[in-house]
Amino acid sequence: MGKADEIKRLLEKIQRTHTTQRAGYITRVQNAIQDDTITLNAELQQELSELADDLNYYEVDSTHRVDDAAYFGEERLLEKISTAIEKIDAFLDGQ
Repeated sequence: MGKADEIKRLLEKIQRTHTTQRAGYITRVQNAIQDDTITLNAELQQELSELADDLNYYEVDSTHRVDDAAYFGEERLLEKISTAIEKIDAFLDGQ
C-alpha cells in the first residue's frame, strides 16, 4: 500500500468513526502526511500538509470553539476530509 492509499484509508476511518474516537486516527493521518520517507507529488503533498495543520484546529466541543474562529467542528472536518479524499483519488487515477 502506498502513502496516498494509507492516508486515504485513515481519512475514511475518520469519516466512519464516532467523534469521541477520532483523535487517534487524526494523529495517525498527521503522522503519515508528515512522514518524509515516502513522497507524493509536490501539489498533493502541499495540500495534505495543509490538512495536517488544519486538523490541529478540530474541536469536538462547541463551547471550546466559541473562543477562537480558527477552531472548527464535525461538519467542516468532514468537508476537509472529503476534499482530501477527492484529491487523493485524482492523484491515484493519474498514476
